[in-house]
Amino acid sequence: MDDRSLLDDFVAHRSETAFRTLSDHYLNLVYSTALRETNDAHLAEDVTQAVFILLARKAGSLPKNVLLAGWLYRTTRFVASRAVRSELRRQRREQEAFQMQQNQSADDTWKNVAPVLDEALGKLRETDRNAIILRFFQNEPLGKIGEKLW
Repeated sequence: MDDRSLLDDFVAHRSETAFRTLSDHYLNLVYSTALRETNDAHLAEDVTQAVFILLARKAGSLPKNVLLAGWLYRTTRFVASRAVRSELRRQRREQEAFQMQQNQSADDTWKNVAPVLDEALGKLRETDRNAIILRFFQNEPLGKIGEKLW
């Protein structure tokens, strides 16, 4: 049977045999295209599965003169492109979440240190406290601190 006959059989009777025959015939084309587009074997497998799901959904609406190999190739590239974009967005979100977690950890540390720091600064002599404030809170170079304090 040719591709059109197999598609018609699948659409008319939901023939698993016809669909399996088509998918077996085009599996290598779809997977290799997906792999070239994604450079990731696992993502290429997901793309391949998505393409055949699309074929099953759209089989009834494909034009009678469609070249199935061309349709599958074009669809695979489209699905792979979307999958790569989604994967990049997911990685970006994970990186942002990681950064937020790191910032949160730094904020928590600061919340614990701040009261102790202020208490310790309050116990210093005025000259020592001013030197620390100028150096670490105002980022003044040591030479300027010396000029200002002496």
